Amino acid sequence: MISRDFEKGGFPICKRAPALCYSSEGKIYVAYNRYTLHMILNSGNIVKMVGVWPGKKNTDIYVMNIDTYKGIPVPPAEYADID
Repeated sequence: MISRDFEKGGFPICKRAPALCYSSEGKIYVAYNRYTLHMILNSGNIVKMVGVWPGKKNTDIYVMNIDTYKGIPVPPAEYADID
């Protein structure tokens, strides 16, 4: 994947590649699916968000655009794990 895809909302959020959200109070929230990410972004004041992309030898971290991921539609709560 190209790093621009992560900025535009193309990061595949799952248990293997979670999103880390940092709040202004210094708390860290972990999202393992888009539903949880949506709840985290709408509940608090998140100031920075990164995505963890694991690899066989190296793990990468990409900065994600908060406003882009707020606007992505999410599944209903009963389908939160199917993403």
